[in-house]
Amino acid sequence: MKVNEALMQKAIADLKSQEQPNFKATAEKYFLERTTLAKRFKGQHGSMKDASSIYKQRLNDIQEQVLIDQINLLTD
Repeated sequence: MKVNEALMQKAIADLKSQEQPNFKATAEKYFLERTTLAKRFKGQHGSMKDASSIYKQRLNDIQEQVLIDQINLLTD
């Protein structure tokens, strides 16, 4: 099931405002899966965009920084 990111962010904000987060009621209110909402809220699950980015990354962080530095050097 594709998650509506805007609804997910609203639901997370709603949960943060609750004294005791009610995942079931909040998930129903925003038409989301309770388990997905709970995992996202607890930081156990990222967005599909984040997951896709990790798997598509071709350079490691050091290589990426070296490339950025080289581009900046050549464009200055």
